[in-house]
Amino acid sequence: MTKLRLSIVGTSLAVILALFWAIVGLGKIAPVVFPDLQTKGVEAVWIGQFPNALVVAASSTELLVSLCLFAGLRRIGLIGGLMLLAVFSGVLVVFPVPEGQSCGRAGSIVGASGAESIDPIIRNGFLSSLHILGLVLVWPDIRKHLGTSCADQT
Repeated sequence: MTKLRLSIVGTSLAVILALFWAIVGLGKIAPVVFPDLQTKGVEAVWIGQFPNALVVAASSTELLVSLCLFAGLRRIGLIGGLMLLAVFSGVLVVFPVPEGQSCGRAGSIVGASGAESIDPIIRNGFLSSLHILGLVLVWPDIRKHLGTSCADQT
């Protein structure tokens, strides 16, 4: 692939991931900041078991990752997103999502409730792979090293 195509694919992926982080960040923080927006009878979500301060901190970090990706700080945003996914996956191992319960609140915002049926660890693994692909596309030094064999490095 030419450099221009790699740049276009990398930029497109960064924008998609920025939108993703913005949606999930807003989905978590909106009910905490604006409790009147919550409707009565909404089913319990896994994230509801954590203190509001922790939810706000997590969603603020997601929004910061989104801002970095939108602002063109792709390396920082992609690495930040990978770190968030690693932390969230660790928390999911310690505090698993009960059967039939939604992981978070973002699905209701974008109508992506179908994604809630996917195991959260598998979903985080897929999202992590997109972040790694984004890093390979936007970080030319990584591509250089991936293109060399072990024999070339001696």
